Amino acid sequence: MLFSYVYVPHSMEKMQGYIDYIFCSVWCRASKNIPFSFGLFSGNPDLKEIITAFHYSDAKGADFFNGHVEKIYTIFSTLSGNQIGRLKSWYKNNNDLEKACGNHTAISLIRYDELAQFHTDLSTELAAFFKGLYSKDLLNLAVLRKKIGTIDDHYKAFMSQNRAGKCPFCGIQDIKGIYHSKRDAYDHYLPKGIYPFNSINFKNLAPTCHECNSAYKLTRDPLLNTTNGSRKAFYPYSTPPPIGLN
Repeated sequence: MLFSYVYVPHSMEKMQGYIDYIFCSVWCRASKNIPFSFGLFSGNPDLKEIITAFHYSDAKGADFFNGHVEKIYTIFSTLSGNQIGRLKSWYKNNNDLEKACGNHTAISLIRYDELAQFHTDLSTELAAFFKGLYSKDLLNLAVLRKKIGTIDDHYKAFMSQNRAGKCPFCGIQDIKGIYHSKRDAYDHYLPKGIYPFNSINFKNLAPTCHECNSAYKLTRDPLLNTTNGSRKAFYPYSTPPPIGLN
């Protein structure tokens, strides 16, 4: 990465907040003695409204979201306190993108292959849920769009403050700005197929040119190399920006 982006706050961040609540205040407090219900979301009225609307919807994205939230709640209800504590730690660490990219020794990340060894069924359900969060079937649902806005809105706001016109990952290809009718794709810097929990975290999402996103990076893990294992990587929103290549 040749230069960093300026991070732009946006209402799309609410989605990560909803997932934080589901993970920490619903799943991690799951109990065999407390059945899954709308009441579990009372501490977050906006999310409760969304969950309730999804329940009465026949849309594919709504069924996907509520179905997985309930399935994962049921699995969490069977876990020990120690297991839930480890999951909380992994969730927090995988969403601390700046420390993850800095190869910070105080945090331990989790990847899906390791999570499968921890709990196979849970890993399968979490993978399906988190990989599916970044989908049009879900994000285009009216009740959710009303709360968080759209990716296109985010892109316009983002590009209004990031006007370099070049992809920061290669520094060669142009990247579509505010005057284009189309937009470039968002890259999951830590690939959503490798790392759980951060697929809708906009600190893990950065617009990138087609060549970098589709032809070169693909699902490569920027935090691992083939010789020395873990390594530092440039955080896309680093301050000050990177001054050299790793």
